[in-house]
Amino acid sequence: MKVGYWYHFASSLIFATFAIYFAFFAPEIVVLRMWGIDNGNLWAGIILFVWGILRFFRGWKFFKEIKLQVSTNIRGNRSSTTVSSDQNQSQQIEHPSKSNPTKLGLWLFPFVFSIFSCQNFDYSAPGKDVPTAGNIKIGFEQGDSFLVTQWLDIFHSQYPKAKITPVFSEYSPLMQQFIDGELNGIIVHDSLQSEELNWLKTKKNATVNSVILGYTAPVFVSSLKSKREAIKLEEIVKLWGMSMEKSQYSLCFTGANASNFLCVKNTLEDKGYKPQNRAIQATKMNSDLDVLKYVNEHEYAIGLVSLNTIADLKDPLARELRNSFTILKVENFDGDLYWPFQSQISAKQYPFIQPLMSYESQGYSGLITGFTLYANSQAGQALLQKSGLLPAHSAGRKVQVD
Repeated sequence: MKVGYWYHFASSLIFATFAIYFAFFAPEIVVLRMWGIDNGNLWAGIILFVWGILRFFRGWKFFKEIKLQVSTNIRGNRSSTTVSSDQNQSQQIEHPSKSNPTKLGLWLFPFVFSIFSCQNFDYSAPGKDVPTAGNIKIGFEQGDSFLVTQWLDIFHSQYPKAKITPVFSEYSPLMQQFIDGELNGIIVHDSLQSEELNWLKTKKNATVNSVILGYTAPVFVSSLKSKREAIKLEEIVKLWGMSMEKSQYSLCFTGANASNFLCVKNTLEDKGYKPQNRAIQATKMNSDLDVLKYVNEHEYAIGLVSLNTIADLKDPLARELRNSFTILKVENFDGDLYWPFQSQISAKQYPFIQPLMSYESQGYSGLITGFTLYANSQAGQALLQKSGLLPAHSAGRKVQVD
């Protein structure tokens, strides 16, 4: 008999505990956020709490019935009424575990319903996104548009509730939009130093998380008419205004705020070259495609574009572009000439290498976290490698030797 009412009291306590948990604590649990459980926890808590109260009163009623039965038995004993052991057992109140299975299903229904009811949640509201659902904006360098478009197509097909709006621009504008809160995160060609990260954390007033996705490089190109096959380091120094001598060639690029230009400039300065405070002979274009078009039409132009624009040999547009210009070998600081391709980047033979970095400051496991995890997954890294960039995490190859 004691088991019966303790059963009801314990179940009421369990339901009340789950009610408090779902209503107040679960929204901060990352795993539950990934399941889509957030504000719906309040309704789950209410349902569980009400059901727990009902279970408590059912236990109290059961307890009163037991007391009534015990007192009846005592009075019966005093009147010398003999009741056999089997008869006493038949008079006991049925234990819930012996009840109809349908009743057990009804008993569990509110708990199960409260869990699944939390799945219907609006992820598009600001701050309500989860790794596989939501609506956010991520900034990308425009030179990575071929890769990013393929990434997003696959990611959106796998997670229909996710909507990532790409914003393509140059490095400096993207960083400013990220600081101003217009972007949920950025994926750029730059690895910030510790002091730069601290400055960014101060500007954002939040912790900034960074993840490396791969490596890329700025690519020097020239017109087919020029018959050039390589560019010397001395010529690069002249083009970047770090020599008093002027080059007979002019530089064509997407702007001084572009990471390609900044990568070459910063690398030269790290090697001891200094700007000479003279105007750089350069032509600014809006995109890498405009740069390639200009170079194709001007024999004495040297173009600077992103690796992804020309390196994906399986992309029809990239293959077509490769036939309209010459990719130049570049002299490194040891005097050797190398192509801007994966093997030379991996061996650090090419002089100008850029990390592909993801930065976000959401403070919780949101959609940009899910996208970054996908980009760093085996599938995402394979797509990055197919696009001509060097993956940060190569799956490698297994070779069986007989």
